Amino acid sequence: MPAFCGDVLVCIRVLPLSAHVFCFVVQKKGKEEHPTKKIVILTCLKATNGCTGAACLTAFHNRSGAFQQYLDEGLELMAFCHCNGCGSVLEQDSGMQEKLERILKIHPDAVHLGVCTLKKETGRCKTIEQFIKIFQDNGIPVIDGTHNSPRLPNIGLPITL
Repeated sequence: MPAFCGDVLVCIRVLPLSAHVFCFVVQKKGKEEHPTKKIVILTCLKATNGCTGAACLTAFHNRSGAFQQYLDEGLELMAFCHCNGCGSVLEQDSGMQEKLERILKIHPDAVHLGVCTLKKETGRCKTIEQFIKIFQDNGIPVIDGTHNSPRLPNIGLPITL
């Protein structure tokens, strides 16, 4: 049930995933309530050797970088996952197939690709391109980036293959 706290409208919803998980949607008084957008962040497996995901998660929670476009909308992070490595063959990798099936079942409003999925020298690997194609074939927009980076001139824009 929505409630006003000063000039801020606070909506609290219990998510169906767990009785202990809450989604807090905060909006200014006078603005219409927007439906909560479901977001997935996909990162590179190799990057996890030195990356905590903190920059992606900070951008998500602060609505900065590629998440600026959702400034006045409720967001729900449905998954934060990485690929199964360069050279993974989808047809032979049951773990990667399971990840894709779960994401497709969630049917997020957008999948954001971490800056780590774009290598300066080589672009995106075939594994990430496979993910992009599958998401796009299933009507799920794929968005370039999460947090700001000089490697992402098109941050926040849809990726097309």
